[in-house]
Amino acid sequence: MHDLGCVEGRNITFEFRHYGDDVESIASHISDLLRAKVEIIVVGGTAAVRAAQAATQSIPIVMGAAADPVGAGLIASLARPGGNTTGLSILSTELTAKRLELLKEVMPQASRIAILQQPGNPAHPMFIDEIQSAAKSLTLSYRIFEARRSEDFERSFALMREWPADAVVVLDDPSFIAYRAVMTESAARHRLPLICGFREMTEAGCLFSYAVSLKDMWYRSATYVDKILKGAKPSDLPVQQGPSSSG
Repeated sequence: MHDLGCVEGRNITFEFRHYGDDVESIASHISDLLRAKVEIIVVGGTAAVRAAQAATQSIPIVMGAAADPVGAGLIASLARPGGNTTGLSILSTELTAKRLELLKEVMPQASRIAILQQPGNPAHPMFIDEIQSAAKSLTLSYRIFEARRSEDFERSFALMREWPADAVVVLDDPSFIAYRAVMTESAARHRLPLICGFREMTEAGCLFSYAVSLKDMWYRSATYVDKILKGAKPSDLPVQQGPSSSG
């Protein structure tokens, strides 16, 4: 926003809310923003976008990063999103299968793959559908494990090791990104290589990542905010898909 001429305290004010791994608190944070009379809501993650849509149909919503917003029912289409929501898609559904292919290249001996999901993420069932198809073609068996909060990592990784899993595919989720250091430290204790989405996860200790550039996505979301502040309607702004990157 600074590059677009916005200076906080002079011509723009930011209201920040962070829900961490407490998905159930998202609605409360959105309500706080409505009470603050914000003009635009910028959110990341399917659950947060859905909560914002449930709270308001008039205030513009910009998706900083959302997985398959069409499949999740967040927008009508990429070209014509409709309603009050637009922004960027992180292509998580399409890239989930690609991560399995890359895993097989990096670890050809792997045959048992653990999938770590956040049960509160409404996009994860779509990811798992992609995994089911890809795993079959790659002759991989898989099991799904859950982590709702950061303290759940240790137990989940212990169960994966007991199975035993050869590697772990971590589904994209804002809370997993926020607590990536805790996650990678726990996985290392159980000697489990993690396959993740974003470069930030690899920098924290995952074996490799393959996804869009999260930093670039949030940077580009500012252009949507700028256009809306200048009078554009969210329904007229096509949703962009982010380019992939690996690490």
